[in-house]
Amino acid sequence: MKLFNYQKNIFFILILTTPLLSPADPIFRVNRSSNIAVNKFGICKRVTNSSPTNDYMIPTGTITEWDAFRTHLPAGVTLGADASCSFNSSLCTGAGYDVEIQSDLKIVTGALCRYNVDGTTDGTLSIGTGFDSSIRGVEILSDGTIVAGGMFSNYNGTAKSYIVALNNTGAISSSFITGTGFDSYVFTTTKQADEKILAGGRFGSYKGSATANVIRINTDGSRDSGFAGAAVLPEDVYGLASQTDNKVLVAGDSYSSTAKNFTRLNADGTVDSTCQTNKGTSTNARASSVAQQADGKILVSGQFTQFNGTTVGRLVRLNADCTLDTAFNTNIGTGFTNNAANSIAIQPDGKIVIVGTFTQFNGSSQNRIIRLNSDGTKDTGFTVGTGLNNSAEKVIIATDERVIVTGSFTSYNGTTSATSTYYLIRINKDGTL
Repeated sequence: MKLFNYQKNIFFILILTTPLLSPADPIFRVNRSSNIAVNKFGICKRVTNSSPTNDYMIPTGTITEWDAFRTHLPAGVTLGADASCSFNSSLCTGAGYDVEIQSDLKIVTGALCRYNVDGTTDGTLSIGTGFDSSIRGVEILSDGTIVAGGMFSNYNGTAKSYIVALNNTGAISSSFITGTGFDSYVFTTTKQADEKILAGGRFGSYKGSATANVIRINTDGSRDSGFAGAAVLPEDVYGLASQTDNKVLVAGDSYSSTAKNFTRLNADGTVDSTCQTNKGTSTNARASSVAQQADGKILVSGQFTQFNGTTVGRLVRLNADCTLDTAFNTNIGTGFTNNAANSIAIQPDGKIVIVGTFTQFNGSSQNRIIRLNSDGTKDTGFTVGTGLNNSAEKVIIATDERVIVTGSFTSYNGTTSATSTYYLIRINKDGTL
């Protein structure tokens, strides 16, 4: 028997000279010139032993043991995806309305499932019985606190009205106190550079005090009293983004003639009078997502087909004063003519990834995912083939510029999930899996 110490994690690789241990032991055996599936507490890998002479026992008693093993594989042993559970295959159930990346590059979904970089489940996050309804927004603070907002009223048997903060293991946080929470739904959240949380939705109070339906929350869970409400807000807020100057972009759906589906607020929450949509008609239907480019221009997407009286295709780019960027909007042509563009993500190179329920872009078939060049033309270097077979809700860009998408689709470009209705996928920069 050989003993190794890797990165202070001790584990064993046993060259077999003894009979197989009992099934109760947390160890898998991979014989010479064979392979097995390791499927235990979120590990789902195909282990292949190409050695013609050595059999191995694989220690999998803990995630730590497995991580040490997979980063220091013995000679002749390789790891691959297993058909029953790979990163781009079926993952945990629950509506995928949001996805975020932790500082350690682990991925947290809108069902509060957490995955390692290689797509294996991180077994250290335990949410027990979970939520009684959907999560619509997830934010992760630098100390590991996970803040979730949504349509739920209960978390793991504890009453939590539309917002909850958890520590890194899934227990309710004792330092971010949400109290009685909101009086109605949270549809979106975003984190500012100072880690304060912006929340938007259908609510009218937080912790029992009246508020507009966009508020800013301090890192201890208290309401930021320096952020005022605004009368021009949509009745339902679906998208928020914090600009580099801390002004706040707001997207949503309005049911009155006075409220705006898109607006911008100053850093203190008051209406930004320099944003021209605050003086116009904004959009004629729901705006779902907003994002600011590095040059200060603004992208807005959703279900709308008009912007301040101009016909558009569910996506617009605005200048810094919120007027229409006509060159960009000429380049996208008819845009997304048949259904919504739900989410926008901007790459470091300025290219724009958009996902939604659309199946056309500028008159051509385009199933629910596309990347545009910075001028609005389609990026033909991002090859998605047949795309997604059902709606995509959120897209983000990882630090390595791979694209992460969540939603209710079950296949991407012909690759089908085996079991799960709800799907998370990571796509390379060129569109391949």
